[in-house]
Amino acid sequence: MGRRIVVYGNGDKTRLGFPTAQDFRQWIKEDVFAKFGGRYHYTQGKDADVIVLSRDGLAHGHFEIEDKVMPDEKDRQVYPRVKFTYIVRSSVLYEKPVHLAALRIRVCSFGRPIDEVQFARIKALGL
Repeated sequence: MGRRIVVYGNGDKTRLGFPTAQDFRQWIKEDVFAKFGGRYHYTQGKDADVIVLSRDGLAHGHFEIEDKVMPDEKDRQVYPRVKFTYIVRSSVLYEKPVHLAALRIRVCSFGRPIDEVQFARIKALGL
């Protein structure tokens, strides 16, 4: 069985989420580790080995996932809407955002599974 790859839309533009695209990119690049200890708080909980991170139809990067756990109290303080917490092994920020619609990938906030071929295309366009 291959890796489970999911595209998540990150549409929360409040102060709890990502007010700007730059905030989102900074979080992928550094903050998920520097500020959140490698913990990705999300409202959905698909099993995933890789999560492609999108906002407004653009893939900005991806996380390699170590595990999915139930949120603890600190997770809930950071993001009260959290339902599941992913433990991030590594993160990749794409040099340029990738238009997912051009690849016929429709983003859903609740997670869209994709295959290795689609994932390879996203990486090739973003890196």
